[in-house]
Amino acid sequence: MVFLVSLSLELLAIIVSSLTTLIAPCKSDCPLAELCVGDGCDIVWLRDIVITLSIVITLFFSAPVMFLAVIQLRNFTLNKTSNERFAKNARS
Repeated sequence: MVFLVSLSLELLAIIVSSLTTLIAPCKSDCPLAELCVGDGCDIVWLRDIVITLSIVITLFFSAPVMFLAVIQLRNFTLNKTSNERFAKNARS
């Protein structure tokens, strides 16, 4: 459960930082400016496409991770495994 929660928080941090960069991009003294190849960071439409794709891919992966985290949290609160919950429902 700790892994899924930490992974969910990391994906959320990626989304927030991407949105921050998309809304208010830094003009000078960017912390990751040395990662820019040539004038790639100065091309606004390219930067926006890359950030948007990063957000979409992150959302695509975060949906199943958060779903699994909710299922595992529910199992933890009921003190059962998924097999025990589904087996009990199947017998009734």
